[in-house]
Amino acid sequence: MKRLFSFFTTSFGILSILLLALGCSEEEPAYPELKILNSLPSNIAFGDTLIIQFEAEPITQYRINILEGDKVLSSQFRPLYRDGNFFEAEVIFKDRYLSSGNYDLRLRAYNEGQFLSNFHSFRYTELPAEQTGFALLNDQSLVFLDVNGLKVREYNLNQSFDRLKISPRDSLIYLISLQDNGIEVRHLRDFSEVGFMPAPLGANQISFTDVLKVDDDFYLLQRNGYIQKIGEGTIQGSRFIGLSGQQYYARTATWFDEQLAVFSAFGDGSSAQLEVYSSNLLGQLYTYPLVGNSPRLAALNQDELAILIRKPGGGIWELNRYRKSDQSYTNLETFTDETLYDAAAIAPSDLVYSTASGLYRYSSMGGGNAQFIDPRSFDNFQISKTNGAFYLQNGNLVQRLLLNNNLQFAASSSKLLKDYEILYNK
Repeated sequence: MKRLFSFFTTSFGILSILLLALGCSEEEPAYPELKILNSLPSNIAFGDTLIIQFEAEPITQYRINILEGDKVLSSQFRPLYRDGNFFEAEVIFKDRYLSSGNYDLRLRAYNEGQFLSNFHSFRYTELPAEQTGFALLNDQSLVFLDVNGLKVREYNLNQSFDRLKISPRDSLIYLISLQDNGIEVRHLRDFSEVGFMPAPLGANQISFTDVLKVDDDFYLLQRNGYIQKIGEGTIQGSRFIGLSGQQYYARTATWFDEQLAVFSAFGDGSSAQLEVYSSNLLGQLYTYPLVGNSPRLAALNQDELAILIRKPGGGIWELNRYRKSDQSYTNLETFTDETLYDAAAIAPSDLVYSTASGLYRYSSMGGGNAQFIDPRSFDNFQISKTNGAFYLQNGNLVQRLLLNNNLQFAASSSKLLKDYEILYNK
């Protein structure tokens, strides 16, 4: 009986200790209480400063984020003041690449592992894109001009390059040699070298047949059968379109409905075709057989592509329209076989092209013959992304083609002008 009593006494003691231990265990931190005190605007624009006043208790830290749906875009804020459970913080909207749209501001208060969030929805107006000047690549230097054509700065080059690409978002400059000098990548701020991409072919060979500039990236069409997408200072995508052991490669390209349209053929111009790839080069979307060589491609709109192509043996050029919606191919005009320098669409139905005999404008919807504009030869057509202004190069001169077909001075180089870029604030 004593042993039984001793057993129950011992068991009760252990149970008491366990209950006491559980009762003294550390409790989970409390969730904070959170309340925004001031009214916040429903419309915010680039450069605005937002002051947020709120109460939170208990709290160990807080964060302020901008959300697009479930995606966290940024967490740029600055604490201003605290008095007990009262807080004041500042958010400055200075992301020049944040697009106009609907967003949420999320204020989240933390108490160790626990948190509570409050949200405020707003409509955001982005920084308007503005043209800020030009960058001119000559055979000796890279020159930056402001919007008035005045020189801002100049960097000397240690070798000659053929093409120039500037990405303000990445703050990068690409200096591209079409032959054996490769691609130098430099910082936009101070011209310091960031990296180097060697040309794929050996010395004294033309590695690249064309360079297509798109937004902050560009595409390299290579004579070894590859197409490469370059961005952020590295190769973002690569695709081999050639045939092993044979000279089949892309000759020229254009941007067509957010996709890459290229003209490809063998070295002798045979088996030519239009090939369209996804922007990341992962998929070939469709092809269309062509007859001819030395083409120029220009997207008229999201469905129609202008193709200027030299017909074999005929001594003529053809201006054709390809419509992807019904796979139709229509001849619009023919003209004398002569050197074709460049072509670009300046409106949904207007095409400008330059030959050895001069500059022409053609309305693909209105029919009739092309309109003669100027007897000189132009190339390097570029269109401003801010206002649609159309620029072209005439020797060391960059000009703008106006709606009335007059040519206006834009920029000039005192040395041999190889390429130019339109500069923007973002």
